[in-house]
Amino acid sequence: MRSYLFLLISLLAPLCHAEVNTYLSRYTIAQQETVRLTIEVTHQEAISRPDLSGLGNDFVVVGSKKVTISNRLRSGSQATTRWQILLRPRKSGEITIAPIAVHGESSLPLTLKVIGPRVSIRRNSSLPAPEPEQTAPAALMQTEVEHRQGYEGSEFHYIAKFLHQAPLSNDQLLRAPYLDKALILENGTPQEEQVIYRGQPYYQTLYRYLIYPDSTEENRIEPPRFTGTSTDGTFYDARGETIKLDVLPRPQNNSRGYWLPADRLELSDSFQQPERLEPGSTLIRTLTLQAFGLPAERLPSLAPLQNELAELTLLDTDLSETFTPEGLISTRVERVQITVKERGEVTLPPIDIYWWDTYEDRGKVASLAPVILRVAPSSGDAPPQVSSTLTDTNPAAIATGTSSTTVPQSAPAPESTDTEANTNEDRSSLMPLVSILVLISIISSLGWLYTFNRLKHRAPKTDDGHSPRPAPEETRRRSLKLAEHNAYSALAQACQNNQVDLAKIRLIDWAQRFWPEAQINNCEGISKAAKNQTLDFLIIDLEQHFYRDDKTQWQGDLLLQAIETLRRRRKRQMDTGEERV
Repeated sequence: MRSYLFLLISLLAPLCHAEVNTYLSRYTIAQQETVRLTIEVTHQEAISRPDLSGLGNDFVVVGSKKVTISNRLRSGSQATTRWQILLRPRKSGEITIAPIAVHGESSLPLTLKVIGPRVSIRRNSSLPAPEPEQTAPAALMQTEVEHRQGYEGSEFHYIAKFLHQAPLSNDQLLRAPYLDKALILENGTPQEEQVIYRGQPYYQTLYRYLIYPDSTEENRIEPPRFTGTSTDGTFYDARGETIKLDVLPRPQNNSRGYWLPADRLELSDSFQQPERLEPGSTLIRTLTLQAFGLPAERLPSLAPLQNELAELTLLDTDLSETFTPEGLISTRVERVQITVKERGEVTLPPIDIYWWDTYEDRGKVASLAPVILRVAPSSGDAPPQVSSTLTDTNPAAIATGTSSTTVPQSAPAPESTDTEANTNEDRSSLMPLVSILVLISIISSLGWLYTFNRLKHRAPKTDDGHSPRPAPEETRRRSLKLAEHNAYSALAQACQNNQVDLAKIRLIDWAQRFWPEAQINNCEGISKAAKNQTLDFLIIDLEQHFYRDDKTQWQGDLLLQAIETLRRRRKRQMDTGEERV
């Protein structure tokens, strides 16, 4: 029984540890060339960086790259991590790469043959003469990439070196490298210098290119080709070697459809606004997205241009690119004009840009928090002053902003007493009719005064004694509803992309707008406001994954379902309340 138990343990032991494999891109190189060492580890938990201290004696570490590929199995998750180390040998001969330790396990040793300049030594004249030394070529083209494996759309650094023994004339032509379904950009101007190759002096022209493949199919880079003549009339025709790239598919997609593999990505904004925001006021918001390792044309739009309480207009978009030895730096700047419509709170929704960190090999989010604009009542919202109607207006008074009335002139004196008598008789006959009209006017005036007095006592008073403008309850309710909807949309996107860090932030932001009367600053406050046992368990699970080193295991679909249930329940309660009223 013990023997079977020992055999079972011995079989299961290798499965509990990380398996380390190493291999070289080439096993025979020249001393001036570089070789890529790949360290591959399959594991089920987080692992540390391999110990590369033993390489410093025999090699110069030119660069390194880390790639992690995750797979989900029935028994759990499993990941394969690859480190690609670009090495240049310090000496010639056979160099043994010692075993490399990763997470307590070691790889097998590797042997690299480095060919240096040949030296002919004739020790005995009686011995046959050695074969003549191979002459150095008049011109040659060398091609290489810093790393041959990367994601679709990511940046590959391609280097071409053209070496020639004599200076070049003006009669020359260089055909750039070509890759089907890829964007190729020349990185900077060619660099010229003098070098020693195979013991001979050469002129070297260095060309740098940036390649962004858009397909995971077979990617073979057709090398550049140089044709031309030197100043002494020598014709040069040099072509580099074909290089195959290992392009990996996208590990994730987002709802907006874009894919941003970059070394670094930064998002920021700034505002240009008046001191006081009133209905009709205009402010300018400038959004800036900077990406390291991506072309500017692939950066997505930033500003959402829909808002019920404000009018948003995209003024202009500026794209710029800067080429550096480390890669391409792209910038997208959008200027948005915001015109607020009503007083109260206008909420600009959060902005989330999902991208893939090619160095850490995991998804990340560049975010801007929601912005709340507090719009004060307009200075023209005071009650209008009632002015009396004028019988005639002086044009000169209109120009100065004042008004005056023109007094009618007196009637001429009567010419005879007969006319006076007739007038008195007419007036006496009209007196009953005039009395009735006067009585009706007095009764109407009293009715208007009574109605005005009742309305005056019913309306609340302000400090200056005027009746205030009715409170915009409908505007406030619409503003709160829009803010909650925007916060929920941001939370839903974070849950759908399984971003545990961003989901926690967006959950608190949504809860503050869903329960505005509660003081919510953390997840504990959400549990007290919700009083929902299912949501409590999901929040505990969220926080446990939030504090873990490996956050890729969290799934946000259940949390999003619980939030949707709370929102539907409140909507039913509001509809029922409206029906009862």
